Amino acid sequence: MPMKPSKLIPLFLIFALLFAPVTAVQAAPNKNNTSVVSTGSYSTWLWNTNEITYNSDNILNFLVANNVTDLHLQVNYGIDYAYYQDFISRAAANNIAVHALEGSPDWVLPEGTVYQDYFFNWLTDYQANSAPEARFKGMHLDVEPYHYSTGYGTDPNGVLGRYQDYLMHAKTVANNLQLNLAIDIPFWFNEVQYSTAYGNGNLAAWIFNNIKTVTIMAYRDFAVGANGINQIAETEMNLARQYNVSATIAVETENIGDPTYVTFFEEGSTYMYNELSLVRQYFSKNRAFSGIGIHHLGSWMNMNP
Repeated sequence: MPMKPSKLIPLFLIFALLFAPVTAVQAAPNKNNTSVVSTGSYSTWLWNTNEITYNSDNILNFLVANNVTDLHLQVNYGIDYAYYQDFISRAAANNIAVHALEGSPDWVLPEGTVYQDYFFNWLTDYQANSAPEARFKGMHLDVEPYHYSTGYGTDPNGVLGRYQDYLMHAKTVANNLQLNLAIDIPFWFNEVQYSTAYGNGNLAAWIFNNIKTVTIMAYRDFAVGANGINQIAETEMNLARQYNVSATIAVETENIGDPTYVTFFEEGSTYMYNELSLVRQYFSKNRAFSGIGIHHLGSWMNMNP
């Protein structure tokens, strides 16, 4: 069964707003502060995979110039292996690890294993037919069980049970391929309870007990204060520390319209780097903190200064 076309940009933003804390009062931005460009490393997502076939030089130059160490590259099944192999090899030569990115709400439908295995089989074949320097260095999955199309609104535990099944299946495949498995989760999963074949409990705690690399999507355009990045990410960051998880905090740069406080699009890159410096400072003593992810490469490259 062919894979359904993957989304270009995750639908998390809708649900981030639905489940976000009710307090939406924003702390005053530090726009008048002296610019302090963050010197830390970053990860990012490339959803428009076709760009590696015609724009690879510009992409790699940007990644190097902006200290990106990890690129999550969505798998496009229509692109020849040779393009991936060339791009990944060149990225590796610049100390950039490329991870195979995929996922869809379809993966937690009752027939979801069909879509999962289409990706897992492709990745297995690609790795087997590529030189070591051209192989993906990890598997990065973005699956949103709370999307309306999954039936989560009427049968949350049924959907969450399939979500847990998918994570355990992905973990087995990643182990067989000797790849690190990482997943994207929203900052509010610590508020979700499950009652499934895996028992009863807190979803974030269950994830952190089983998956050891996560990205926490904390989409806000300010670091400090009520409903800011530091506050909304803190509970899951503390859980990550408790479970010895490597956790990245992700922010948004896409122009999504209202509400504007979930993206740095309007403020530009200088302001964003100032705020991200405050995030790094705040979580620097949390051993789980492994850096910042900027979603996504296309919008980041086109940001105003």
